[in-house]
Amino acid sequence: MKKIFFCSVILYIFFNTITASASASANVTISVNSKSQYSKTFTADVNVLYKNKELYNDNVFLSYHVFDSNHQLIRWEGERFPFKLDSKNDVTVSLQVDISSDLKQMNKQEAYVEFDLVDEEHAFWYSTKPEINLYTEQIKYSNNIYLEFYYTLSNAYNENRVIFIGNLIFLIVLMTGLFYWRMKLNR
Repeated sequence: MKKIFFCSVILYIFFNTITASASASANVTISVNSKSQYSKTFTADVNVLYKNKELYNDNVFLSYHVFDSNHQLIRWEGERFPFKLDSKNDVTVSLQVDISSDLKQMNKQEAYVEFDLVDEEHAFWYSTKPEINLYTEQIKYSNNIYLEFYYTLSNAYNENRVIFIGNLIFLIVLMTGLFYWRMKLNR
């Protein structure tokens, strides 16, 4: 058991080091706050970090591509989102992503959203230019009703815990009251 645990820790460190070194050598890094989604419409906090600011201009937009579970392209060009870099060549953009029409049209239950940057001034996507070392993370969408329910509850809890807990207490009191009322009627 100790050997399995030790090997798991070593593999975890190894794979995280590979990911970290891949993003460390990149000219531009795009990272996301959540790697999985269970709703076809979701909010993603996307961080864009430029190590080479010469690649940035005011006509660069954040966008995304949608792929199916076999990494076949569903949609190349998602909505474009403008952004401005701060003094550290960094920005976090909170954006609303809607892939429902893409999935409905293709009748897919699983998809990947991959973020990319498009330079409208020079007319190219960063991911298509081999001389730009772009590191980007994906968000995996899965159509699982139980996970979507859990995700919805956890988002409600994280966004406003006081209201969530108040609603939960009200629900418990209501269900208990209904249970006792029903028991009283049956006597």
